[in-house]
Amino acid sequence: MASSADSLTGKLVSVREPLVNLKISANEDSLAYRPGLDGQWAFLSMIVGSGCDCAPTEAALQRFDQLMTSTEEAVAHWDQLQKSDVAAFQKIAVPAPDSSISAGQNRR
Repeated sequence: MASSADSLTGKLVSVREPLVNLKISANEDSLAYRPGLDGQWAFLSMIVGSGCDCAPTEAALQRFDQLMTSTEEAVAHWDQLQKSDVAAFQKIAVPAPDSSISAGQNRR
C-alpha cells in the first residue's frame, strides 16, 4: 500500500503544480519563481480591475482565454485522476466491509 500511496502522491502533486507554486511564500518570490494559475489569475484581475473605466485590452482578453484553457486542462486532469487513481487507492486503503457480519446480529 505504501508504494501505491507514493505513486498517488506524485500524481496529485503533478495536478497541483500548475495550479499553485508553493515556492512562493512572499511577494518578491514571484520574481524568482513562475506563479501558478492562481497567481496568474490574480495578476490578470489586478490589470483588468485597475480602476480604468474601459473595456479589457485585447492582450488581457487573450490572456484570459489562455488561462481559461490551462485551468480547464488542470480540472480535467484532476477529474481523470480522481476517477481512476484516487478511486483505485480508496479500494486498497478502505477494504469493503465483511459481508458475513450484518448489523443487528446478536453477539454472545
